[in-house]
Amino acid sequence: MAKILTRVGAIGGIIRLWRAKAGYCEGPGENGGRSREERRGIRAGMVFLAGNPMVDTSIATTNDYIRHLGLEEGLEPHDLSTSRRVEIFEEVSQNSLAEISPGGSALNTAMALQWTLGKDSDKVSCCTGAIGDDDAGRLLTQACEKARVNAIFQIVPNVLTGRSAVLVPKSGDRCIVTVRGAYRHLRPSFVKSPSSPAYHAIRNAEILYATSFLTSTEARYRVADHLANVAKDRGKVFALNLSSKGLFEVPEYKRRILSLLPKAGLVFGNASEAQAISRSLYPNAETHDVESAVYRIAGVLPKRGSVIITNGRDPTIIAQRVEEKTIVSKKFPVTFSKNHNKALRDLGPVVDTNGAGDAFVGGFLAALLPYPQRPDIHSLKSVVDAGHYAAGIAVRCRGNIWVRQRVINMERPRICRDIN
Repeated sequence: MAKILTRVGAIGGIIRLWRAKAGYCEGPGENGGRSREERRGIRAGMVFLAGNPMVDTSIATTNDYIRHLGLEEGLEPHDLSTSRRVEIFEEVSQNSLAEISPGGSALNTAMALQWTLGKDSDKVSCCTGAIGDDDAGRLLTQACEKARVNAIFQIVPNVLTGRSAVLVPKSGDRCIVTVRGAYRHLRPSFVKSPSSPAYHAIRNAEILYATSFLTSTEARYRVADHLANVAKDRGKVFALNLSSKGLFEVPEYKRRILSLLPKAGLVFGNASEAQAISRSLYPNAETHDVESAVYRIAGVLPKRGSVIITNGRDPTIIAQRVEEKTIVSKKFPVTFSKNHNKALRDLGPVVDTNGAGDAFVGGFLAALLPYPQRPDIHSLKSVVDAGHYAAGIAVRCRGNIWVRQRVINMERPRICRDIN
């Protein structure tokens, strides 16, 4: 009898170990009477994101047409006049095949994060920015509700919601032209005043995230800086997206971004953005290859700060500052499980890279949430894989795809507490 009990106990231990690795939690009643998200330590409002909410109008086009408009494939121009932006937007909008969808980098990330967590995770992400009191603003609010994102928008009267024209050639390397609208009127008081719901949402969050697009005005830069300071004071994580290499061509924007880096626990970007910031940090360096650039960015982050740089189909590179003068880095190939490979093949070929980086960040943050401490760089594979999978979905659809039924029904990555 003792031997039988010993064997039963051993089997029970194995089952408990398997359940723990799969994200389950033992307790009174079935699963302790808690939801799956609660068992993983995930709750509403854990991620607060600030950016430029806008409505995207996208068309499939050719490189010749992009050049005809005076634009360049794969780039977002930052030096166009307002009148020229409006001209391009109106021309694109008149295309009978134009698709209209919710957009803006931070909002894209919030929706990808919610999708990755699954249908039972309600409003884990909270997104802020400024919108107009118009149909476009209402479209954004409704899209957030459908995607289970908690939208806390500042409403700007008598100013149109931001809009963008997205031109997608066959290569998928889109060109985006933004018509600046209400998002430029986001006030620091909206996030600092105790009477604002954004104030309380910020204090409820574990990760405070800002896009570098906010640095294009002093007021919005102060919003990003406020998030960084709150994160530092409350022992939370400030995350910064480098957003666009074009920002580093404007000295004032570049200065503001560089001032935020030493406060950032997580920095996201792509290869061209990393190289642009490397040139800003070390203008006299002989080389600015991607690996060197990632290492240099990590060097200005606080202790345990990590920089995560995607590079298309090439491996994602992460560098982490583990000590004052010690930086470790690791490459993560873009690979998918058998099931995820099939799901992506069924979805179709790559058609639009717009939002791929935003989707990666959403998947990455979703997979990172269950862990109370930021994990060691060598234990991040499942987190990076979740980001790659979300990005793989994003590039196979035009526009914001996280509220489409076909994508809603797709298999999610397993988010489980398997990091030591």
